[in-house]
Amino acid sequence: MFLILIINIFLSTTYPANTINPDRREKFIRAESLYVNNDLFMAEETFKEILRQQQNDDYSFDSMSRLIDIAEKTGDRALFKEILSLLKGVTKSTSEAYNTLLYAIGKYLLQSGDYKTAISFLNGVDKKSEFYPRAVYLKASCLGGLKKYSEAILNFETIITMKNDYATKDIKDAAILDKARIHVLMRKYDEALSEYQKIDSLSRYYLKSLEETARLFITKKDYDQALSHIEALVFINPKLYLPESITNSGNEDTFSDYELMKMKILQG
Repeated sequence: MFLILIINIFLSTTYPANTINPDRREKFIRAESLYVNNDLFMAEETFKEILRQQQNDDYSFDSMSRLIDIAEKTGDRALFKEILSLLKGVTKSTSEAYNTLLYAIGKYLLQSGDYKTAISFLNGVDKKSEFYPRAVYLKASCLGGLKKYSEAILNFETIITMKNDYATKDIKDAAILDKARIHVLMRKYDEALSEYQKIDSLSRYYLKSLEETARLFITKKDYDQALSHIEALVFINPKLYLPESITNSGNEDTFSDYELMKMKILQG
């Protein structure tokens, strides 16, 4: 009950009253409260009720974005397709809610492996939107999935050099990391190493870059360099490399623990 009250207070300051239809605003606040409290069935029904009024406003766009979140959580592809069908009758907008919706659709499609369709939605995100850098990042990832590596690198480079308040250090470092991975796929190992070295020790991706650099040196059969990187990893955070550890906190990818990687090096 307290959480619902907090959500209501937050939304009352986030979403201004709709003087034309205040009931629409109240329904959205209720739907959002249901969603936050994990009552996804009732949240879905309430968001759909908002959409049945067929108004091209931010409440519609935000409701569709939330329904995509629900579809992602529940694995309901039919619900996602329903949103895509509804979107065909929607007039394009420059509002941030509309940009958020395009980004949410692109993200869902990327995760579903439908890279081409994802790109078509991500291309629609306005350059002034806070989601634009992330949209470019997802587009680059889609291009990588399509094996259009040169185009992927160009898009990652766009993020890295972007002068935009929303292009944070985190997203730029993620782009550097993925740019390095693309070079690895292209077997351009020296270029990949150069990219990995650009990620500094303050980055949340630093451990991951050291890990992948070690793997790359193994591929190059430069075992001395590989071992030095693994020893650096263990020195920085030994808990990540205990035998029972199976994930890297930077990116939540599975990886071999320290002993297994060391054994690979010693085996040559």
